[in-house]
Amino acid sequence: MPETISDATRERITRAAMDAIRDRPPVAINAQDVAAAADVSPSAIYKAFGNKYELFAAASREILLEQAQLIRDRVDDDASPLERLRQTLEGVFYIGRDEPFAAAYVFCAFPMVYHGDAGPDVVEHARDVRAFLIEGLQIHVAAAIDAGELNGDAAMLAELCAIDTFGYVGRSITTPENVSPEQYAAFMVAGLKNLAAELSA
Repeated sequence: MPETISDATRERITRAAMDAIRDRPPVAINAQDVAAAADVSPSAIYKAFGNKYELFAAASREILLEQAQLIRDRVDDDASPLERLRQTLEGVFYIGRDEPFAAAYVFCAFPMVYHGDAGPDVVEHARDVRAFLIEGLQIHVAAAIDAGELNGDAAMLAELCAIDTFGYVGRSITTPENVSPEQYAAFMVAGLKNLAAELSA
């Protein structure tokens, strides 16, 4: 259990970690880098978070909340439910393009977690972040189903959106953009609209 330190110090450490993972992959960052940026001793990080994976999990949660607000700001509340879903997907793809390392860490649910580098508490935190994204997508999918714009199970359709989202974001990190966020969002919405007919054929 980490020792208690002040909320202000914890916040400063978290912000430094957020800045770090916006710029480079988490595997390329060590606690000393974050401590120097936060103007604290390396031991302060372990007093606040226990280990660097807990720190990155906390920082990524904060990034996700900031990104969620950026995505939310792109959505027109007066648009149809399906259009709001398209705008949401487009926003997610822009985040993946513009903040690649943070997006890869957050939206791909902390790859190092699944390589045995973190304990069960951090693994659960990572799963919570992924669930947060899928829940947001499912809200829009369910609204489109209720409006008669989509057919199918909201949970399954949201999971399909999440799988495609992770793939697009991951590819955007290593490959020059050949398909714009607008184009890919339109492709996904078109696929969702046609899925029910394909499954019943």
